[in-house]
Amino acid sequence: MLYQLKAAVEDGNLIIHDKRILREMRNYRTNDLQHISKDPNATRHFDLLISCAIAFAMRNHAKVKEAVYTNYRESIPNPAI
Repeated sequence: MLYQLKAAVEDGNLIIHDKRILREMRNYRTNDLQHISKDPNATRHFDLLISCAIAFAMRNHAKVKEAVYTNYRESIPNPAI
């Protein structure tokens, strides 16, 4: 999942604008995940990076509902009439 995100960013298929996510991406190392379970006081969980990777991995599974357009002017009564 993280490798797919990395490839998408490096290939220019995904542009990350959020500075906090970019900071976590720059600071992430592969062995960081191995040390989290050993040290219960570790704070390097990379929550934003992991949530971004999950969202990117699930992009093909999301279903978009059809937009319902209504004319809001017809639904509001006109007090002048």
